[in-house]
Amino acid sequence: MNFRVNNLNQGISVTQVLILVNALVFIVMYLFNFQQYFINNFSSMGYIWEPSIKEGYYRKTSETIFTASHCYRLLTANYLHGGLMHIMFNMIALYSLGEVIERLIGKAKFFAVYTFSGLGGTVLGSSMSIYLEPSSLGFSVGASGAVFGIAGCLVVLAIYRRSRGVDLLYRINYQPLVVMLGLNLVMGQMVEGIDNWGHIGGLVTGLLVGLLYSYFDNRKLNNL
Repeated sequence: MNFRVNNLNQGISVTQVLILVNALVFIVMYLFNFQQYFINNFSSMGYIWEPSIKEGYYRKTSETIFTASHCYRLLTANYLHGGLMHIMFNMIALYSLGEVIERLIGKAKFFAVYTFSGLGGTVLGSSMSIYLEPSSLGFSVGASGAVFGIAGCLVVLAIYRRSRGVDLLYRINYQPLVVMLGLNLVMGQMVEGIDNWGHIGGLVTGLLVGLLYSYFDNRKLNNL
């Protein structure tokens, strides 16, 4: 992807903070052997399953992740990862895309894209788990939904900027990004264990946020 990035030093970025938070959570999980505790209590799922000695390793409850006592998982699941390769790929993608879009729209708006995209991913992933696999134990973790959302938002912003003729100094070649998103969604359908609904939810949310940002930016320009 051909990014022209303004390299002015603006201090630590939100992207870097998010990477640090994800890395610290990962270190606590695996260095101090808390991975099962974090997965059991902070991951995303449809129906809530809890450890049970009497009924086997896990017992399905009547509660879903959308009940008041469990909905926090929709957010916390985005900061957990299932292994070293999982977090490495997500953080590399987050850094590559996040630094670009953060300089385009600012720290607060970028954090909103990350957060809402992550929530969009867990909401759709959990909903489809309830609908399609109500009797299956499935934990979902990772920042993939948020990363897909960032990529989707970046595509929308790139198209909008080009249509307005404001990308001369900061041009984004978004076509390879579209191809990459498509290939990743296809791979997500083919590889077992990937929460592709979470990817789709994050991507759709990111696209919608990008459209929202573009709409209000266009109104502001038209009112000048």
